[in-house]
Amino acid sequence: MRARLVSALGIIVSLIAIFYLVQQFDLQQSQEILKEAQLNWLGLAAVAYLGLFPLRGLRWSWLLSDIRPVATRISTETFVVGAMANNILPARLGDLVRAYVLSRQAKIPATTTFSNVLLERIIDGCTVIALLAGVLLLAPPNSQDFRLIGSLMAIIFFGAFVACLLLAVAPKLFWTLLDPFLRQLPAQIAGKLKDRLLLLLEGLNVLRRPALMSKILVVSVLIWILEATVYMICQEAFGMQIPFSGLILVMSVLTLGLTAPSGPGFIGVFEGLILAGTLLYGIEQSTGLAFAIAIHLIHYVPVTVIGLGIAWRMGIKVTKLGETAQENAAAPSGGN
Repeated sequence: MRARLVSALGIIVSLIAIFYLVQQFDLQQSQEILKEAQLNWLGLAAVAYLGLFPLRGLRWSWLLSDIRPVATRISTETFVVGAMANNILPARLGDLVRAYVLSRQAKIPATTTFSNVLLERIIDGCTVIALLAGVLLLAPPNSQDFRLIGSLMAIIFFGAFVACLLLAVAPKLFWTLLDPFLRQLPAQIAGKLKDRLLLLLEGLNVLRRPALMSKILVVSVLIWILEATVYMICQEAFGMQIPFSGLILVMSVLTLGLTAPSGPGFIGVFEGLILAGTLLYGIEQSTGLAFAIAIHLIHYVPVTVIGLGIAWRMGIKVTKLGETAQENAAAPSGGN
């Protein structure tokens, strides 16, 4: 029921975003700009974006190493399937799908895998916010709104990271802090929450290894610097000249904004978030929209096609993928 509500809300948000773009922007002019874009730069940007997935797969295999050794190939392919699922399913079900698929491939309980996926998302959020903070400190745009938004997102992601750290490194302190909250809940709900947190704990063991976490954090920064490089390559196709610091801001706005509900493929919301960033750097509206559409296609088409191919090879029924992943995550044991 909850997933359906989030899905419905996401679709409504996407429809509002699409309506706004259609009403406020010259879509025909943006289409003409897209037609004139230099395909060699767009192709290079798409290749660079796909090149990020092995790096993400390597990082995920490190995050999983204290649970069970997972080959980088398997973690990379599973990551691509999850990204594909995010593109075609509502409510960011790709994260659940990723946990479910890896649980099948590596025989790890899905709840444990999902906690590891959440940890990875939190690390990504903290990394992006750190990069955004650097931009706001050293080369801020003329907008106070982004300072406020950045501060709020920092509180959320760094707060979540501290909670994970406490649960993994100082579980007694975590339970002591959580106990007053659990006492306010009905006994049945408190019991289920505590059981689920205990299952999640296994997926956070990597936080107890400072040397490995240092490697993971360094690779995380590299991943997001390379992600901004994809934007830098893509803007060459349109003759845009946003500084690299500005592209980091555009990327950060998109990444943090997509944590909110949106429809399948983030259609409308994706373009609106990119535009919100490019307009800060004086990019003409139609050009900014064409750039946003190009970035969206680079993120959407290759990964979706490759992800569908991998899912087919794995024998996974894509039509039932979201439903199966949700059922598997809701199972008391987390599923295998």
